[in-house]
Amino acid sequence: MLAHPAAPHFFAPETYQKLLTFLKDTDTLQLEKVFVEKAKSKVKQFYHEWIPKLRRIILNKNGLMLSCETKNGAIIKDQAGVPYRLEFSMVRKEWYLIWLLHGDSKLLTTPLRLIHNITERDIPDWEYERSELVISHLHEERKQAVTIEVLPEYTGELQRILYAFSCFEKTGRLDDDTGAYHLSISFLDQDSEYVLSKVRFLGKRIKVLGNPRLQARMLESAKKALERYAEPL
Repeated sequence: MLAHPAAPHFFAPETYQKLLTFLKDTDTLQLEKVFVEKAKSKVKQFYHEWIPKLRRIILNKNGLMLSCETKNGAIIKDQAGVPYRLEFSMVRKEWYLIWLLHGDSKLLTTPLRLIHNITERDIPDWEYERSELVISHLHEERKQAVTIEVLPEYTGELQRILYAFSCFEKTGRLDDDTGAYHLSISFLDQDSEYVLSKVRFLGKRIKVLGNPRLQARMLESAKKALERYAEPL
């Protein structure tokens, strides 16, 4: 991990040096001699210059003043808010800031590449605590849940299936009566397409339960596939 070119940017300088000191007598793993990486997606933003500053503001439990660009190119200047967390989208391969707009119960998701300027804004403890409650409520509203049933004949591939959903909060249980494994996953609305991509990838090994919207999308995908490949009458 420390050998990665982005490592010095992610760690505070003193933390990075301390880790290097602890590991100075440890041989570096030569992973490139063991693994061959193929068909890798291009990562647009493994690291972004705003990450250290935003992380420090979040740890300080402070607010911010943010100037950014909208999707249509308009510039928004000096918007006050409270940062919630940084997220890396597995679908779009880039970093996002999730933050609460000051004076409005609106949780925004802004790509770091669209941010022009950030200034830390000191706020009292009571304001931060109130913002935390609002953010927690809004975040829960944006969550979806789905149960993925691993069919009994494919439970031998369970490790592979669990890895496909490794970036989500999840719990699992084995149905002793049927032999099927049920994986309960929670995710945000914006990640639904990524979940669907994994469901399509795993194909007949799994079945989507308990989320009518995802079931409808999978049915739509299946119909389009049949239309494309079915022989004309």
